[in-house]
Order: sequence, then C-alpha cells, then structure tokens
Amino acid sequence: GNAGAVEAIVAAMRTHNEYAQLQQDACKTLRIMATDNANNRAKTGDAGAVEAVVIAMRTHEKYAGLQQDACRAMRYLTGGNARTVIQAGNAGAVDAVVAALRRHSGTAVLQAFACGALRNLTGNIGYDTIGTGNAGAVEAVVQA
Repeated sequence: GNAGAVEAIVAAMRTHNEYAQLQQDACKTLRIMATDNANNRAKTGDAGAVEAVVIAMRTHEKYAGLQQDACRAMRYLTGGNARTVIQAGNAGAVDAVVAALRRHSGTAVLQAFACGALRNLTGNIGYDTIGTGNAGAVEAVVQA
C-alpha cells in the first residue's frame, strides 16, 4: 500500500494491456491487496484499478481464468467502498461482468465471483445508477 504497489500494478496493466497473463496476475494481486484492507481499497480507487480491471476484461474476453480473477478482484475492490463502486460503474464494470457471466457460463467458480461482483456493484447504490438493468445483469444472474 504505502510503497506505491497499487500504482505500479495499475501502471503495468496499462502499459502491457496485450499480455493476458500479466493482466490475470495483476487482478489476483489487486484482489489480495484489497482483501480486508480498506486503506488499500481506497488506494485502488485513486490509482484507477477498477478501470484497469474492466479494460483487461474487455481486452481478453475469451480467457476464462483472467475473467474469473478479474471478477473476483472487482468483488473485493468494490466491497464497502461506494466511491470505487461508482468508478467501476462509470467504467462499464457491470457490462464486463455480465459479458463474463454469459461467455463462460460453464465455469462455476467464475459464475460465483461474477455474482459477488454484481452484488457489490448494485447493493449500495440505486439499481439504475450504473446501468444494471440495461446490461442484462438480472437475467445473467438468474441463468447462472
């Protein structure tokens, strides 16, 4: 947190967007840093981590492992932090998570993490604020 790790991870994600494995590892690391650490969750918001995760999800849609780790990261990055929820919503996180739910419908663990991410993305603010209904999130969760 204090050593600038979050910022360095986000910078690496932006610089090397084409490398799926780097993106997946970065999502895992951001999730670990955000778990049970409100200070680090706040830093992820300042550094643009949720936006970087959404870009990784959109760039590497076919990689189930990356999508799973990205959904898990989104779940933890947005847990209990209204500011990062709004940032994620503005970045298109709901659309990205719903796309992962649909594309990888046979991957149970991914489905669970995606549903957890959607819970955080929709639980603390208005349903229509971040476009949940328009993205087909409800239908995707029901199908999961």
